[in-house]
Amino acid sequence: MSLPSGERGKGIYPEVCHPETMPEVLLVPMDRDRYDTFICDVIGRYAREIEEAGYADRESALEKSTSDTLGVVPRGFDTPAHHFYVIKDLETMEELGELWIKLEEEPRRSVFIYSLFLREEHRGKGYGKATMARLDDLARRLGAEAINLHVFGLNERAIRLYRSCGYVVRSMNMGKELGSSR
Repeated sequence: MSLPSGERGKGIYPEVCHPETMPEVLLVPMDRDRYDTFICDVIGRYAREIEEAGYADRESALEKSTSDTLGVVPRGFDTPAHHFYVIKDLETMEELGELWIKLEEEPRRSVFIYSLFLREEHRGKGYGKATMARLDDLARRLGAEAINLHVFGLNERAIRLYRSCGYVVRSMNMGKELGSSR
């Protein structure tokens, strides 16, 4: 299937934002043993993003990241409606990264992406788009009408990925550093 001239990459046809030549991935449910390492990695990555965005110093960012992350999964691996996956290359079964989503019921049935992580060596090879395509399929099977996410403004690579798959900005936080008043 080809897109009309000039429409590629604009997110106008999100169901075909994935080229036929992209690799195929599997979303394999994460096991309980893997979860503890995964959630610690999520906390660390989120803390770095908080610090890089200028919201907090390193120590405060780690405190906020820990509190925020553990707050949304109070029962850990067994927190209702949260789903954790290992992303694998379908052909080689190599582990590429992890995905954490939540099925939300209000205001409408949707999936929220809490974390999508691909290891550095697998980025830029089509695995992100392949993962998003697989997530589209999963969300539909779960009865979701939409997929939502949060991304930090400095994460330009992720923003490009999401836009190429039809995601649009629905809200935006902005900030300005005032510096010292002395």
